[in-house]
Amino acid sequence: ALQISKNNNNDNNNTMKQLTIHWFRQTDLRLHDNPALHRTVQLSKRNGVLPVFVFDTTRIYGSNVTSPTGCQKCGPRRAQFVIEAVKDLRETLHKRGSGLVVGVGSPEDVLARIATAAIGTNGGNTDND
Repeated sequence: ALQISKNNNNDNNNTMKQLTIHWFRQTDLRLHDNPALHRTVQLSKRNGVLPVFVFDTTRIYGSNVTSPTGCQKCGPRRAQFVIEAVKDLRETLHKRGSGLVVGVGSPEDVLARIATAAIGTNGGNTDND
């Protein structure tokens, strides 16, 4: 989980707003029985959780990414399966009043852009857990 704190300069009390980002990894796209998600919700202290999934083009979804044995890491069937799983996750989260931010690229870059956007131009603090 990545926690982001932001000064709310519009508030006369100068309070801090917090947002916790939960990164759904390809291997765990379920809501029930998800220890990482449960921990993210605990860390958020009811301040909000932003669910994120990243199609990692540096390790899996690049057109020429191969395993150590030379096999393609993500063929068309696997890619279609993951696309459908992410779609189902997004729909389930939507039914529960949330959403899912989906990015494509290296997770480091995508998550950094999301954190920067969440912080905005006012600056803020981030804590990784």
